[in-house]
Amino acid sequence: MADLPREAFQAGATALAITLVFSTVANTVTRLFGFDATSAIVFNNTLNGSSVKATLNATNTTLVDSECVSYWTWISIVVLILVALIAGLKQWTITITRNYVMKKQQKEAMRDQQGKLPLPEFIPMEPPIFAPDGDGSNVKTMAFTSSLGSKIAVYNWAPITETKAVVLYIHGLDSSAQLELIHLPGMTYKGSTVEKFVNAGFSVWSMDNNGHGHSESVVEGVRGACMDFDDYVDDLVQFQELVANNHPGLPFFLVGCSMGGTLTLRVSQVISSKITGSVAIASAVLFEKAKAKPINKILLPILGIMSRHFPLAALGEKDPHPDPGIREVMMSSGKFNTNRLRSRMATEFFRIADVIIDNVLEIKKPLLLIHAVGDTYVDFKGSELISNTALNANVELLSECGTDWHDVLHDPKGLAVAGPKMIDFMNRLL
Repeated sequence: MADLPREAFQAGATALAITLVFSTVANTVTRLFGFDATSAIVFNNTLNGSSVKATLNATNTTLVDSECVSYWTWISIVVLILVALIAGLKQWTITITRNYVMKKQQKEAMRDQQGKLPLPEFIPMEPPIFAPDGDGSNVKTMAFTSSLGSKIAVYNWAPITETKAVVLYIHGLDSSAQLELIHLPGMTYKGSTVEKFVNAGFSVWSMDNNGHGHSESVVEGVRGACMDFDDYVDDLVQFQELVANNHPGLPFFLVGCSMGGTLTLRVSQVISSKITGSVAIASAVLFEKAKAKPINKILLPILGIMSRHFPLAALGEKDPHPDPGIREVMMSSGKFNTNRLRSRMATEFFRIADVIIDNVLEIKKPLLLIHAVGDTYVDFKGSELISNTALNANVELLSECGTDWHDVLHDPKGLAVAGPKMIDFMNRLL
């Protein structure tokens, strides 16, 4: 409900007022045509050639007619409110689309002849982001302004000793960097995924994707809004260059989970020459399990239309996170989209997955795929497909992860298996 635009409610209120006026007029017209308490109506009916004259009691007639008027009035109210809500939503969609197109045009105008966007700078994050700094964590928070004008929240956990390489971690759909790298409950650093990287000598950088966590949204006030998946890719390409400038000459790795795994694959195709290797965990590149959900079977045929006309409509069914602590944070913080998957996000997911598969040969650097065979969220066969078609001798697939969780690293058993595997993979490339 919080995402419904103000225009829709205003339109609904206007429709209600109009309908009440209509109801009053309808009742007045009814009475003017003679349906009052003192008059009688004579009906002529011809049956078997004879004329039958029937006089009906005016009061009974008025009651019956009032019921009819009331019935049609309420139908009118419902229909008009629905029409007004749809019209309001459509008008809001036109407004946000127009604003987005203007931002996109300004962004494209900033590209140089090689298609490169100007590099932003790291700036202080205001207001400051809560980040746990106990238990040995050496975290810094900051931000940068994306090419679409959104403030993007950034985190960096640096080793106390010498840094031997850089990890850029990319989080998943309706999640955040902290939610995936710092363990719950209590957002504790000790025993977390990021601690394992830091203790192994890696400087870990991550950001909250546009419309997620502490980052601003391309559509103001709407969490999890996506108008074009390439906007995420562009932000990450800029982020990678910003981070690399802070660590000149150091090996650079991309690591991502779920949607972050999808983005890891795509970004590794775009900037292959700038990275040493990648780790894609439970990458969303096939969607047969999601499509098989009953409600999604109904919605899929109209998804394209909804995406064009109502891109932020929350339609697609998605499973809640299996960890109750994470679910509580997501529900209570107001920084995450806890509703259904938005229609444009769904179509963009399908599109970018096709782009990744069509350009699979562009994955030229070493790649570690981690995906539990029993993943109930995202099809394991997607990672298997990438592994089989990449034609890259340096592609590895870990399918026995110690867990069937989609988010392998959030299950202690999964982290115990996947954590050392990731670090060993990266150490072999140094």
